[in-house]
Amino acid sequence: GTVLPKGVSGTGISFLDPFEVMRNLFSTRAADLGLMIMTLMGFAHYMDHIGANEAVVRVVTRPLRTLRSPYVLLFFSYLFASLLQLAIPSATGLAVLLMGTMFPIM
Repeated sequence: GTVLPKGVSGTGISFLDPFEVMRNLFSTRAADLGLMIMTLMGFAHYMDHIGANEAVVRVVTRPLRTLRSPYVLLFFSYLFASLLQLAIPSATGLAVLLMGTMFPIM
């Protein structure tokens, strides 16, 4: 019998089958992840290009001036990032999005 996952055909040489599984995983999952990261990077660059980052900073920093401790802002930023992580599973994509929004505020 074969121990290969569904959808992966064997090479005919048993010691090369793990490499075939890795090739299949890289060609399917890496493409999906790469497209998501490129989309988020494009979104972040476009928001920076049209000046949306500066607008967010102006709007958000007004109420944040009442906070005396930067640790409170850090705590709420952590909660915000945790909520976004539910929608954006890629750590790189989440980092790109947060660098465009949270980094200028901090």
